[in-house]
Amino acid sequence: MSFAVGQRVCLRQSDVERRGTVRYVGYLEQADARKGPYAGVEWDEPREGLHDGVLNGRRFFEARPNSASFVPITKLDKGRTAVAALNEKYGTLEEYDVGVRFGRKEVEAVGWKKTMDKVSHFDRLIHVDLTGFNVNHQGLDQLADLIKNAETLSLGKSLISSWSSILSVVERLPKVTMLDLSENRLHMDTNETSVRIKRLILRRNDVHWDDVMKTLRLFPELEEIYLAQNNINTITASEVLESSKLTLVDLDKQQCRLSDWKAIRQLGNLPNLKILQLSENFLDTISFPDCGPEGTTKYFPKLSQLTLRMNDIAEWSSISELDKLPKLENLKIYPNKVLDSVSPATARQWVIAKVGNLKVLNQSQVSASERRDSELDYMRQFGAEWVDATKSANPDRISSFLFQHPRFKQLLVKYGPLDADEASQAGPQAQLKSSLIKVILQHQEQKKEKTLPNTINVLKLKRLVEKLFRISQTEKLAYVTPEHPDVTFFLDDDQKEISHYDIKSGDTILIC
Repeated sequence: MSFAVGQRVCLRQSDVERRGTVRYVGYLEQADARKGPYAGVEWDEPREGLHDGVLNGRRFFEARPNSASFVPITKLDKGRTAVAALNEKYGTLEEYDVGVRFGRKEVEAVGWKKTMDKVSHFDRLIHVDLTGFNVNHQGLDQLADLIKNAETLSLGKSLISSWSSILSVVERLPKVTMLDLSENRLHMDTNETSVRIKRLILRRNDVHWDDVMKTLRLFPELEEIYLAQNNINTITASEVLESSKLTLVDLDKQQCRLSDWKAIRQLGNLPNLKILQLSENFLDTISFPDCGPEGTTKYFPKLSQLTLRMNDIAEWSSISELDKLPKLENLKIYPNKVLDSVSPATARQWVIAKVGNLKVLNQSQVSASERRDSELDYMRQFGAEWVDATKSANPDRISSFLFQHPRFKQLLVKYGPLDADEASQAGPQAQLKSSLIKVILQHQEQKKEKTLPNTINVLKLKRLVEKLFRISQTEKLAYVTPEHPDVTFFLDDDQKEISHYDIKSGDTILIC
C-alpha cells in the first residue's frame, strides 16, 4: 500500500473517523524498517494530533501546532471511488449478477434490461449527495457518466485533494449549478474555470481570504458562496470582488472570528450583494464614515438582508448606522449586547425606529401599524431630550443628540412636532401617569381584564393570578402583544418588575 505526500487519508478509531493530509511518508528510525513505513498526517480538525511535525527533536514536516501525528500506513484508508460510493448510497449494480463493467470493456447481454434500469435510476438523480463517503479522486469521470441529469452535487467530507479533480467532474455534468464541498482540504492546482456553478458551499474547509479570492476566479458566474466556520479574519479589496456576481455571502462563525467592521466594508464593493450573513463573530461596531448621520453610504448598494446575530455590538449608534443602507429590509440582530440594555419589546421598537426601511426584524414582519407605534413611542421616549437640546440653542448639544438619533428629524417631519405633553413623557411625571396598565389575563380559555401597576414583580403577579383563577401553582407567565400575536415573550425572572418586559395596556398575559 503506497501513499504520497499531499494525499488525503482517513483513520477509523472506535467508530470515529479522522480525515487528514499526508505530509511525510517513510521510516522514523532505522529500527522501524521491520515495522514498515509511517505516514506523518496533519489532521483536519485542530488539536487532534500530538505535535507539529517534530518527533524526538527532529522535524519531519511542517504542520499546525498539535495537529499532526505519525500513523503506520497499514492503518490508513485511502477512501473509495465515487462510483462505489454512488452504488452504496443509491443502490448497486453488482446485485444483478450481470458482469457489467463500464468503460472500454463490452457489457454482457445477461440481465441487460435490469442493468439498464439501474443505470437509468442513476440517470434520474437530481440531487446527488455523497457527503461522508470518503470519496477519493479515482472514478470521478465515471461518476459524471452515470449522473448526467444531476443539478446539485455534494462531495463533503471527501478525500479529494485538488480543485482540478473537482473541475474535471463538474465540467462533465452540464446541469449542475450547486456544489457542496464542505469539510474538505483542496489545494489550488488549476487555472481552469466553470461558468455553470452558481452556488458553492465551503463550510469548515480551513480557508483564508486569499483562498476565497482564488476560488472566485474558478467560478466567474458564482452567485452564492457559503463560508461558515473557516479561518477568515480579514477581508481585502480586489478587482475580483468588484467584478463578482455574488448576491449572497455567508461568513458565519469564523474560527478566528471577524472583529473589524472596516474589513466587512470591503464586501460593500460587491455590486450585486443582497444577502450578508455574519452571525457568531466578534463585531462590536458598525460604521459608514463616508457619509453623515442622515446620509446614504456608497457601500452595499443592493444589500437587503443582513444577519448579525451573536456578535458584540454594544452601542445604539451602531444600529443607527444601518439606516444608511438604502435597501436594507430584513435584519437579524438578536442577541447582541446592545439589545440587553432595555426590555425585549423596547429593543424591538428602537431598532424599528432607527432603521427606516425594515420590513422584517428577527424573522418577524414589521407591519405599518407596528412601525407607526414604534416610531411614535421612540419620539415620546426621547422627546424631552430633543426639546431641551433645541431650547439650549447649543449646536454641539443638538449635534450630539442627532448623532445618537439620526432619524429624529425625519420622524418630526413624518408625524409633526411633539406637543408639550408628549415631549415630557420621558420624564418622572409621565412615568407616574403611565404606572397603571390595563391588560388581559388569560388561563386556558378564561380571560379577565385587570389594571396592574407596572411596578409589580413577576412573582407577585403569579400569586395574584393563582387567586384570580383559583389554580394551585403557576409555573410560567408569558405575554403577547396585539402587534405580534404569534410571538410569545416569557417573563423569565420572578424578581423583575413587569415594566422590565415593556408590557403595555392592551397586551395579554398568558398563564402557562
